[in-house]
Order: sequence, then structure tokens, then C-alpha cells
Amino acid sequence: MANPIHIRKSNARRGMSYIYVMMLMPVLLGFASMGLDYARVQLSKTKLQQAADAAARAAASKIQDDVSAARVLAIFYASQYSVEGAPIELLDSEIEFGRWDRATRTFTKLTDLSTANAVRVTASRTEAKQNATKLFLASWLGQSSIDTKAVSIAAISGGTTSTVNVPGTSDPYLAGMPAGTTASSDDVAPAQSPVLCNAITVTPGGEMSFSFTGGVRNNPNLNSYEPDGNLSWILSHDAGAENADT
Repeated sequence: MANPIHIRKSNARRGMSYIYVMMLMPVLLGFASMGLDYARVQLSKTKLQQAADAAARAAASKIQDDVSAARVLAIFYASQYSVEGAPIELLDSEIEFGRWDRATRTFTKLTDLSTANAVRVTASRTEAKQNATKLFLASWLGQSSIDTKAVSIAAISGGTTSTVNVPGTSDPYLAGMPAGTTASSDDVAPAQSPVLCNAITVTPGGEMSFSFTGGVRNNPNLNSYEPDGNLSWILSHDAGAENADT
């Protein structure tokens, strides 16, 4: 009598598993691309937004004085940010001057820049500039890069102006403290208290800007020290936290 033949099913099941894995491979690569490449794109957009914000604010500060200088400032401040080790470069066409309507919150580009009160900066990484954001896993699916950009608008507006004289002897550790309070060993309120600026009313949603002129010296008897003091000898506040200030 012949011996019975036993057919092992495990090999067949293993072969089917290989087929399933091969069929699911494009899907798995797609999900991996969505994770890794999405993170790269978002990082690029974040850096571009930071650069656009800084460039727009810097340029806005010069609109009323010199539009050309405002453009130079925008390009410089944007270049202080980088993506993947490459500085962010602005084209002239990516720096636009115009009017900002606060009521409608709209920006209108102008050709006559004498009435401009706002600047719109578009920081971008594109194929046209040959610096588009590279994609790794998505390139397997046919897309090797993607354009990214960020837009920022900064405007200036008229309002109340107040000039405040701040003595170089003002001690921030005496802010808001009553007369007779001491700080930093020999500073006493109110003689060395910081200046209280209450000439301008602070309103929610309002805009404020600050400019500074003049200077102080770390020690009037040491001409070699600039206003910031001796930068090669920086110490922490000797007394530590004082009067709730750290």
C-alpha cells in the first residue's frame, strides 16, 4: 500500500504574504513620505515666515525715510535666516510697497510710493529660484520638490509720540518699588528707579513702535568700555533675584 502524500500549506501562506507586502509597499512608502516630507515642508515654511516677518518689520521702519533703504533692510534681515544651511534670499519683486487699510485689513500695492505706509514681503523657495524644498520619499512617487512661501505685511501709522529720557543709572530691580527700597548693593528708589512711561495710553489691538537716540557709558572714567560694558567680562547679577525681579 502506497504511503499517503501530505501537502504542507505553510509555504503557500508564506508566498501569499510576500505578495501582500509587495502590493502594500507603495502605500507604506506613501504614508512614510507624508510624515517625513510633510515635516520638511513645514520646517521650510516656518523659517520662511520668520524671515518674512523680520524683513517686513525692518523695511516698514524706513518707508517714510527712504524706500530704497527699506528694500535693502528687507533683503538683509531675510538673509539672517536660513533653510537647510542656505540663507533666504529675497527678490526685488518679492518686496512690495503700498497702503494698508486697517478697517478692511487689506493691502493695496502702489506705484506712487510717496503715500506708502506698508510693505508686503514674500519669502519663497521655488523651482524658478532653483531652491525649492526637496522631497525624499515623495520623489519615488514622481515629485522631487515642492514650492514653499510665506507672506508678511508690516505697516506704520500715525499716532501719539512721546519722548522719554531714560538715565543710564536706572536699575530694573527697582521697578515699581516704593521709596527707600534698595537693590544692587547701593541703588535706592526712587533715585535709581526705572522711568515710568505713562504718557501713551495702551489700547488692545493698538500698535506701538520705539526708537532710541543718545547713549550711555558703562563707566565714564573708562573710555575703553562701550555702552554695553566689557563684553569679554560678562557677569550675572551679583545679588541674584531682588524685589521679585529675576
